[in-house]
Amino acid sequence: DLIKNIYIYDQQRNVVNLFYDKKNSLIIDPYSAQKQKALAGEEQVQLTPEGYQYSLPIYKNSILAGNIVFSLDFARYIYAVAEKYHLSQKVWQWITDENGHVISYNLKQKVEFAAVGKIQADLKKGLSGSYRHHLKINKKPFFFLSSYYPLDLMGQRLGIVFSLNNSNFTSFLIRACIACAVIIALVLGLFVFILKKIEF
Repeated sequence: DLIKNIYIYDQQRNVVNLFYDKKNSLIIDPYSAQKQKALAGEEQVQLTPEGYQYSLPIYKNSILAGNIVFSLDFARYIYAVAEKYHLSQKVWQWITDENGHVISYNLKQKVEFAAVGKIQADLKKGLSGSYRHHLKINKKPFFFLSSYYPLDLMGQRLGIVFSLNNSNFTSFLIRACIACAVIIALVLGLFVFILKKIEF
C-alpha cells in the first residue's frame, strides 16, 4: 500500500518503471526519457506534484550511475492501517503534512479545512491531542471533535486526524442520558413497588 511505483534511472536517459496493475500483475515498463533526470547523489525524500518520492543513489566504481526512486503513497498506506481500527461510518480520517497542507481525506463530500490551525501547529511540534472545531462540508459549516496523532514516515512529519461530527456525538449523549433516565425511573418505580408490598 505504501509503494506505488519503482523507477530506475541511469545517466543515459534510460528508465525502467515497475508497478502492479489493477489485476495485481507486475508490469515492467522500460523506456527512454525525453530529458535526462537530475540524479540524486544521496538518499533523499522529496514532495513532487505526483506525491512523495524516496531516492537512493546507485554508484559504480565510486561514480554516480543512477537512482532507484520509490513513488510513495503515504495517504493510501495510512488509510489501510486506519481501516483496521475503523470505528463506524460516522468517523472519518484525513491526513495533513507538517506545513498544514491536507494531503487527502476519505469523506466523499467536498471539505473546506478552516479553523484547524491548532491541530496543524501541534502536529508540527510532534504533539497529539483532541480539538473541537468547525469544517465546511459542501459549503455548510459543521462542528467536529477531532483527535490527531503525529506520524514520522521516512523523515517526513505527517499527521492523521480522526474526526467525528459533533452533532452525532451530542445526539448520542442525549440518547444515552434519556436511556439512563428511563432505566433509573424504572428501577425507582420497581423499588417503590417492592417497598409498598413489604409494608402490607
